[in-house]
Order: sequence, then C-alpha cells, then structure tokens
Amino acid sequence: MSNSTLKTSSPEHSDVLYGRFVAAVRERFGSWSRKKILAAVSGGCDSVLMLHLLVRARRKLDFDLVVGHVDHRIRSGSARDADFVAELAGELNVAFFQRVLEPPDKTMKAGRSLEEWARDERYKALEEMRVESGADVICTAHTADDNAETIVAHLARGSGVAGLAGIPFRRGRIARPLLFATRNDLLEYARKHGISWRDDATNEEDVFRRNRIRHEVMPAFREVFGDAVVDGITRTGFLMRALDEYLQPEIDEWYRSALASSRDGVFLAIPALKRYFDFQRFSVVRVALSQFLHDSPTFHSVLRVAGLVDARPGQYVNVQKNVRAYRSRNYIEIVSTPPRESRTLLVERDGCTTIDGRRIWIQVVKDIPTVMSSDPRVEFIDADSVGEQFTIRRWKAGDRMQPLGLRGSKLVSDILTDKGITGSAREYYHVLLSDQTIVWLCGVCISHRHRITEHTTKALKLMYERE
Repeated sequence: MSNSTLKTSSPEHSDVLYGRFVAAVRERFGSWSRKKILAAVSGGCDSVLMLHLLVRARRKLDFDLVVGHVDHRIRSGSARDADFVAELAGELNVAFFQRVLEPPDKTMKAGRSLEEWARDERYKALEEMRVESGADVICTAHTADDNAETIVAHLARGSGVAGLAGIPFRRGRIARPLLFATRNDLLEYARKHGISWRDDATNEEDVFRRNRIRHEVMPAFREVFGDAVVDGITRTGFLMRALDEYLQPEIDEWYRSALASSRDGVFLAIPALKRYFDFQRFSVVRVALSQFLHDSPTFHSVLRVAGLVDARPGQYVNVQKNVRAYRSRNYIEIVSTPPRESRTLLVERDGCTTIDGRRIWIQVVKDIPTVMSSDPRVEFIDADSVGEQFTIRRWKAGDRMQPLGLRGSKLVSDILTDKGITGSAREYYHVLLSDQTIVWLCGVCISHRHRITEHTTKALKLMYERE
C-alpha cells in the first residue's frame, strides 16, 4: 500500500454523509448506547472513512469504540499497513487490536482459493478480537459498490433469490453501516475532510475475481446504464432480500419435509421431492448443498443434483472434489466423500484392525460351526484355505470375487447393486484379502472357495462393525 490524501475543499454539504451514516445506524441496528463497537480497519479508503465516521458519531450515539486490524501476510508491505492503522488509532484515541495470519499451502488443497481463505480467516480473526476486546458488534466497511459487485458475481454464477439479495446490513454480530454509501460518496467526504489512507496494490490487480468485476465489468455497466447503475443493482438486491425473508420460512418447511436423515450426510426423500414444483425442489437442494460448500452452490450444481430425482438408482453427481450426490432407491444422498485412495492395512490372525471408522477382527476358533451365521457382519471361513496374514482396503472398480453359492466370479460393484446397496453407502465397503484374493466383501458375503466344508479342520471367525 501507499498513502493517499485528498486535499480539503469547502466544508459545504460536508455533513450530508455523516447525517446519512447516523441515520443508517439508528435505522438498521437500533440503539448502540453503552455498547462497544470493533471497527475492522484494513487501512484502505473505505475502512478508514468508516473509522472516522464512527469516531465522530460515538458521543452522539453513546458507544465505545476499538479498532481491529488483520494482517493476512498475502503480500509484502502488509506490516506497514498495520503500522498505519495503529498510528491512526492512536491519533483518534481508540484502542488497537491486531491479528497476523500465515496463509498455509494446504489452503488450495482443501478446495479454497486464496480469496476465500482470506475472507474466512479474516472473519475468524475479527471474532477473536471482538471477544478479546469485549466488543458487542463488529463493523466492516462494505459499501453499495461492494454490494453491487457481489450481486453481479452471484448473478453470473446462477444464484437464486438469496444470492441476488447481496450483502446484508447485519448478520449476527457483523454490522455494515456503509452499505448505503457509494465509493464516490466516501471519496468526496475524504476530500472535504483531508483524510488520508493506504492504497492496497492488490485492489488494482485482476488476480482476484472481485477486482476484475470492479475494474472491467462495472465500468462497462456504467458506460451503458450511467452512474446510477449501482443504485439500480442494489435496489434489486433490496427487493430480493425482502422476497428471501418472506420465502425463508416456507423453504425451511419444504426442507424439513424432504429431509429423511442427516446422520451421515443429507438424505432427501425422493417421494417428497417429486411432489414439489421446480422452485421448491431447487430451493431444498440448494439448502442441502450449502451445508457442504464454502460458497453458495451454483445453479448448475443445483440443477444437476435436482435432476437425480428422475435418474436411475446408482447414478451420481460430483458437486465438488469431495462432495457427491447419489441417487439411491429412495433418496438423493449428499455426502462428503472420502479420498478414493484408500489405505491398505495388514490384519493378523487373532488380530484386530481399524480402518475408515470400521473395526475388523480375525479369530481362530476351536469349534467348527455347523450352521452359517445369520449376521452378515460375522462370518466363518476355512482357516487352511488362506494364509497367515490378511490385508483390508476399500473396494475399488474392477474388483471381482466368487460369492458364496455361485460358480463363477462377479464384480464387487454388481454384488453391491444386487444387494440393494446403492448411493453413498457403497463408498465405505471394504474387502478382506489373502494372497491378493478377496476372501470377504465385509458385511456382505464371503468367497465360495473359502467356505466351511465337511473337510474343514480349522476355522476362522471374521467380525466387522462400526467403531
């Protein structure tokens, strides 16, 4: 960042923005009397102007004020931003709090972009500083321009009513008192009052999607529709938010009616979804997907998952890297899928091993059973037909075995389908192997060649269950 200052001009109309600010606080947030406000200040124009307005209003509105700064360490020079904000807080006689972050390499592997990481961690850090300072409310400096850019981004992504509602004035302890003001409003106020700030070079780079919208898309909109385009877009957002607030209780009820289970994921009942109109179905799927994604699900994702209602059992949709929606016989099952590269673990005779939340035992038994087990989680095999050591892993495409009672071999995937095991449940089945041959599709069936016969002299008991 570099420092920027606009020269002071005539004070005429200089109180207009301040008056609108005070009115917005009272209208949107009620009384702040005797509350403590934490102002999130990066050092940029918007947040510095917000801090000046809060300092000016704190006596009138009877609140205490502290400053919180988050150094993301995304670029060089960020420490100078922190120094600037700390010095400004001192000049304004406001307590200063700070958090320094280190962006980890694993962020990208977890499916988050650098922009998403910065946003998520910033709010976590602000909440930590709120607790540390004893503040009641966190104020961020989002403007009407930010809101318009967000709505445009959501529109391009195919968002529904909630996405087109844009940024709310308030969510939980987060308040955004500048959403009524445009960036030009703030620049004019800064010019009239001779206020300086730090210019963030990353705001001029088009690496982040939001910057490209700001520097490329919005100027094109202004060229076509004029300077009032921000007001027009945010007005649409206001109407969409009112509609969303009206619809939300209905959507919650539709979701509750369709939700069959949320134990191992989200299971939506097919009969309920088939009774719904398209908008109802899309809304329910959007709520379900939102529980697994960092951002709001795209319309394309919602449409593909909702389309599983009319698909055959066994079909699925990959929503994200580790999020999948399955069509089982009675449900659409949305789950976080484990990485497919399953571990292969060693299991000894008279031993126990745990894998993926399942436990398997292999025990030598003295008495050879004369009746087959009725519990699929417990099986007996001929001890002489296998080696001393076993391995266990998750089944994979192409695995074959000879199920008990059949002459030929069969794909494990077909065995699971024949047993009615479809959807997300298939991911978690394991196979026990001896000498690279499948002995047991755990919890389903044993291999015919390893069964107990009249010639068996020693037996092994196999047990498989959740932890």
